[in-house]
Amino acid sequence: MHYKKIVYDYFNYNRSQRLAIYVMVIVSMIALAVPEFIYRAHADPTLSNDKLDSVKTILGRSGNGYATFNNENDDDNMNMSALFHFDPNVLAKNEWMELGVREDVANRIINYTAKGGKFYKKTDLLKIYGFPENDFERLYPYMVLENRSTDTKQIARPADSLFYFDPNTISKEQWVLLGVKNFIADRIINYRSKGGKYHQKEDLLKTWGFEQKDFDRLQDYIVIDSIQFDMAGVPADHIEQAQKQIVEINAATKEQLMMLGFSAYNANGIIKFRNDLGGLHEINQLYDIYKIDTAAVTRALPFIQIDNTIIEKINMNTATLEQLKKHIYISDALANEIIAYRNHTGRFTTISEIQKVKGMYTKLYEKLKPYLTV
Repeated sequence: MHYKKIVYDYFNYNRSQRLAIYVMVIVSMIALAVPEFIYRAHADPTLSNDKLDSVKTILGRSGNGYATFNNENDDDNMNMSALFHFDPNVLAKNEWMELGVREDVANRIINYTAKGGKFYKKTDLLKIYGFPENDFERLYPYMVLENRSTDTKQIARPADSLFYFDPNTISKEQWVLLGVKNFIADRIINYRSKGGKYHQKEDLLKTWGFEQKDFDRLQDYIVIDSIQFDMAGVPADHIEQAQKQIVEINAATKEQLMMLGFSAYNANGIIKFRNDLGGLHEINQLYDIYKIDTAAVTRALPFIQIDNTIIEKINMNTATLEQLKKHIYISDALANEIIAYRNHTGRFTTISEIQKVKGMYTKLYEKLKPYLTV
């Protein structure tokens, strides 16, 4: 029994020893708890913006695409600097979501394009089930569609859809509106870009592939040298109407635009678009205006002139960040890249040098070039 006494004596504590153990336990618990209380007392009770953004990113990738937060609306508070120019026909799902489009809508777009669907004009996006109109309005200025022909066959145009035109100045899109094949319109534009000029109506037939039947259909509407109308065969009321209504688009008032057949809504849209651009430099820019009545544009074309010498230009070497952001063709992100490039290189020596800036792709450069100077 000797070993039992040894065990008993080992685990048996007198009153003083038990008290000492209690004190040590209490002190240990206090030592463990104090740092936590100190941390909580000094910690910021609110979640920092950086942490909130991180949480939003994680939740946004959780699969439902509907993460929401109190006091915040993702549509209303979308960071505009995150927007970029894009072609909806080639955008990936993650890029749609970067633009603020919900995941379920992005999936529908990808499924549509994967099955051969195409967006031929900007408003085609609204055909996607559930595509929010507020997203469409927010993204509209950043959409860039490559020219896509819906059909290579000749499209017959009724006579009442034709308009007077100068073959030396109209755009490819206007040639197509007149019923000219896409590849013929390309040849005409290419010929003019190399200095070619049509001095008389019959010169159009010198364009390889331009068909006699198209010439016969269009010749009464051809006007060489802007508004110097060939009076033969032109109805008198048309001449009188043209003489009364010809306007310079960069100076036209709302009332003058409405006289050309534009609604008050479209007239206001033209003036806003013109002001945001710093002036129109070619007629076909009218077709880029949000919710423009394209039929009204087509009817008005013969009565519109453009003085592109009064365009407000941006000096790439002196423009501030805010001045760059103000232009409708320059996103906040691109403006930052332009400033960063300029700070790194010192200055732009030519306009074309801006093509080296990250995010400045060819089509955007061609649209922006008339508004730049060094």
